[in-house]
Amino acid sequence: MLSRDAGQGMPDEPLYEFQCRGCRKTSRTSEGDPLGAEVWALKHARLHPGHRTYCAVVTSFWRVDPAASVEVSV
Repeated sequence: MLSRDAGQGMPDEPLYEFQCRGCRKTSRTSEGDPLGAEVWALKHARLHPGHRTYCAVVTSFWRVDPAASVEVSV
């Protein structure tokens, strides 16, 4: 079974970051709402007019557990 990992220490929501493709600088991580990372990208582009392309990175955490009726051999 594949499911979202809600274990201890795991974030409740996806993590969002933006990375400038020109210089590879990355925004701070924003949990659950991409707005902070989006604002960073806009400010970064204003300060560096040639830096106009970005990579949006969204991270969520997943885990695999065997179903109760399935034996797993290693």
